[in-house]
Amino acid sequence: GLWGPIGTACVRGDKEKFILLELSGLVWLYVNNVRQPEPFLNITSEVAFYGARGLKSCTFDYDFDNYRYLYCSYINKPPQGDDSSPTTGSTARFTVNDSFTKATFEKVILGTVNSSPGCVNTTLNPIKDDVICLDRLKHSMGGITMDKHGHLYVGLGDDGSSTGWIPELMVVQENGYLSGKILK
Repeated sequence: GLWGPIGTACVRGDKEKFILLELSGLVWLYVNNVRQPEPFLNITSEVAFYGARGLKSCTFDYDFDNYRYLYCSYINKPPQGDDSSPTTGSTARFTVNDSFTKATFEKVILGTVNSSPGCVNTTLNPIKDDVICLDRLKHSMGGITMDKHGHLYVGLGDDGSSTGWIPELMVVQENGYLSGKILK
């Protein structure tokens, strides 16, 4: 079975294969609608899996024939070990092997700083320090896609809460804050 499936992605033009994402950080490859026995990607040790937190979205490079990359956005596992604690988010690039059976980590391309605990009471500058602050449990990382020109778009939630209006969340409207934006 699957635990928390949240989305799918496929290589443009390939009708035989697709990947299915689980919130926990597992990515499964399906070939002709049959799930393969081993995970295509397993980043469960990197991903905070609590409530709405986890692996949020993945997309293949638009020019996959020349650039065998998979891009994924996720909420980082807090270093203190409690997945409900304040943390940060990242978007990473993974390389897909030639046989299209496995993706392996290559590098974090957005949100390179994994701050503990999150960004509350720190002097971090989200833009300068490349940190995606996720101090609350909801409205965190969002969708990810790539256009035909190779531009990657990453959606980021406002780091909000379901408890109502929080005045300090208004900083997401400022240009110096990564959350609450669609980044290119």
